[in-house]
Amino acid sequence: MRTMIAKLKRLGFDPSNPTRFKKLLIALGVILVLVAALVTHLAGDGDVEEPPAVTRAETIEAPRENEPEVVRPPETTSSPAIYVDVSGAVNKPMVIELPAGSRVFDAIEAAGGPTERADTRHINRATPLNDGDRVYIPTEDEVADGVGVPSSAGADGGAAPAASDGGKININTADAETLQQLTGVGPATAEKILDYRAQNGNFKTTEELQNVSGIGPKTFEKMREKITV
Repeated sequence: MRTMIAKLKRLGFDPSNPTRFKKLLIALGVILVLVAALVTHLAGDGDVEEPPAVTRAETIEAPRENEPEVVRPPETTSSPAIYVDVSGAVNKPMVIELPAGSRVFDAIEAAGGPTERADTRHINRATPLNDGDRVYIPTEDEVADGVGVPSSAGADGGAAPAASDGGKININTADAETLQQLTGVGPATAEKILDYRAQNGNFKTTEELQNVSGIGPKTFEKMREKITV
């Protein structure tokens, strides 16, 4: 202790003088505080700060200049529609809109299906349809009378254009070629009959055929026994 006091006296600090000794202690405390702050600061500078995480989106390179633009192919559109006239022994005779590639059985189902009296034995229901086709489903009575039966199964989109075996010609189902088998009906008159049927629907009676331009009473009398509806 005495040795320490002697060293302090040599440094100019006399412990026997309270005022000077107090100042010494304060100075030492300030120095310690400054040293501690300096050490803390230096230690903080040594910390390594991790770089911010890079997301996947940030790693994608931006398009380069003059780089060709990628053109995507246009989206495919749905198949074009076709329109088919379905009549005869179906529950809802009408013009049906169907997707391209449809078949006769699609048209029959779209028209409400066949009626109880329908006879589809002579109709090829697998026949592909085209825009503007006409599908006619005959009744059992028509088939029994030889009317409304197509000359070949599925011909003309499943329509039933002609009578067979000497039967009467159905003016509601016959095509232009079949109509020309009637006395007094040529190509022009046959087309007029088809146009009239398309605009007004099926003939209600055979006498209504006289409403077609070019078919007068005399012409009608020549074909009366050979036609039916």
